[in-house]
Amino acid sequence: MTGEPGFTDPFVAATLTQYGAAMIAVQAWEGALAALVGTVSIKPSQGKPVPLERAVRKAFRRSWKLMHNSTASELRNLLRDLVDGEIVTDALVEEISALNEWRNFLAHSYLRSRLFEGSTLKPNPTHIVELFQVGQAFSKSSERIVGATQSALARLPKSAPPESVRQVIEQLGRDIVNHQPAPFGTPPKT
Repeated sequence: MTGEPGFTDPFVAATLTQYGAAMIAVQAWEGALAALVGTVSIKPSQGKPVPLERAVRKAFRRSWKLMHNSTASELRNLLRDLVDGEIVTDALVEEISALNEWRNFLAHSYLRSRLFEGSTLKPNPTHIVELFQVGQAFSKSSERIVGATQSALARLPKSAPPESVRQVIEQLGRDIVNHQPAPFGTPPKT
């Protein structure tokens, strides 16, 4: 025994727990960001009507890409092109840019740079506080992004699809948001 802190050290465990909580807030923020980009990029049809099946298929593919394949940087860049001064403001894009830097730091090097010194764990209670504050910042930003999304949705033309179509669209939305990969270690389908 070296007396060095390990993963059972209370500060290390609390830091890792708070890190997990912060990353949950980041994932919620990324989902809200994808929903905002998808919503503000909707262009109501002004030409000849598009068949419903084709429109739903296109919306599903776009939503899937935004939610599962686009990075926060890509989403921010898409929003930059959609700044309208009312729903998507320069201030919102700046906030997203600043948080995106923190998102990248959290995902790629936070634990390595804050929790380790060489190969030794170096717990510090201030990291727990910092991670709590970071998580709160992402949560508050998510609230603003969801508010902007709701404002954008309110601007769209109102047309109620048939109940059966609405139910399918809602289920597709849930499927996009809640997608799960196969359990780890499951052989890929061929």
